[in-house]
Amino acid sequence: MDWFFIALLGPLCWSIVHHLDKFLLNKLKKNHGIGSVMIFSCLFPVVLLPIFALIRPDVLSLSVGTIFALTITGVVGALAALFYFHALEDEEASVIVSMYQLLPIFGYILGFLVLGEEVGITKTIGSLVIIMGATILSFDFFEEARPKFKTKMVLFMIGASFFYALGDVIFKQTTLETSGYVPSIFWSFVGFVIFGILLFILVPKYRKDFLLGLKTRGRTLLGVNIANEVLQSTATMATFYAILLAPIALVLTLDAYQPAFVFIIGILLTLYFPKLVTEKITTNHLLQKIVAITAVILGTILIHL
Repeated sequence: MDWFFIALLGPLCWSIVHHLDKFLLNKLKKNHGIGSVMIFSCLFPVVLLPIFALIRPDVLSLSVGTIFALTITGVVGALAALFYFHALEDEEASVIVSMYQLLPIFGYILGFLVLGEEVGITKTIGSLVIIMGATILSFDFFEEARPKFKTKMVLFMIGASFFYALGDVIFKQTTLETSGYVPSIFWSFVGFVIFGILLFILVPKYRKDFLLGLKTRGRTLLGVNIANEVLQSTATMATFYAILLAPIALVLTLDAYQPAFVFIIGILLTLYFPKLVTEKITTNHLLQKIVAITAVILGTILIHL
């Protein structure tokens, strides 16, 4: 199968995941839901590890250095997810996902420095256009008399984008040099699990949130999270496989389709299921998002040339 369609599976799944994440955070907000959602997300891959071990029994035969590098990939990805959840807590999914278009920028920089993947002038211009689109979404033009820059959200999303891109680079370099796809995915997911265990042990607030979330909203947390994590795992595996077939930055540019998917889903949910998701759909807010998303897509086209 062509890498393009494999890579596109990630944005499709993540578009749904973002709305499910927002739903979970809203449902659990009174109990500070980040701890509940984050720990569950990190521990979910435990279900998948035996499957990968059955497919490739040699996952334990990799060198210590390779195992360490791949495990770091998972830890870095989990750290990126933590930044993302903090950004999403007080912001709309359509805004957050558009800020993820910083991913190709970090993909270009890290891909060039670590893997020697070159960047041309057209791709550089496209990257700047993507940044412009993300910047438009970084301001709240219509809530106050003066446009307000969402500093906290922007910093969290810069951190999330950087660590996601870093994880992709480490994964690609290690997998191409020393191991196959399945063993790499196995140890990457081990990194996620380790991060979740450390959060549970070392962060009392998150541990309390997780246990309280299970106690007070166990069925909601379990049911929605299982669906959420199946989509999340599918998106992660598809993206990791795609970056083995094409330059990292090129694969990450397909994330530019996420804002459109999330935007459309958000509008439909707001109109027909407002209790689940509420997006700002006034004329001004719609115009701001359309302009920003259009800029992001145009930048992606330039990068793809």
